[in-house]
Amino acid sequence: MNGRVVAALRWSLGVAALAFLLWRVDLGSALATVREADPRWLAAALAAQLAAKTCWVLRWRRLLAATGHPRGAGSLLRLILLGLFFNNFLPTSVGGDVARGVGLARDGVPKALAAASVVADRLVGVVALALL
Repeated sequence: MNGRVVAALRWSLGVAALAFLLWRVDLGSALATVREADPRWLAAALAAQLAAKTCWVLRWRRLLAATGHPRGAGSLLRLILLGLFFNNFLPTSVGGDVARGVGLARDGVPKALAAASVVADRLVGVVALALL
């Protein structure tokens, strides 16, 4: 299929999904809730999310560099966010891991190594959580 057609379909699906969400959500109520929130807590939540994603990118980047297949932080962040997106719509969190592995393989990393890096990243994350 033509690249432009695929891009147009992706954009169309994204716009349709956003329109559906906006149609289903009471925007007045949502905005009122945001206005009532303490900006300091919102800033703290944003900072915590940025720190968590930064640590995740650095961890996965280090694992890949050790295998001789270094990747940039931006491309890894994109794959992490893609995985998180799929985790929201698939019944298990494994779907997000598969999406990350497939994306990494499409980026030129051998498939077995891409899968192994995702599994290793997941294991390191579980061990770190257990140590907390």
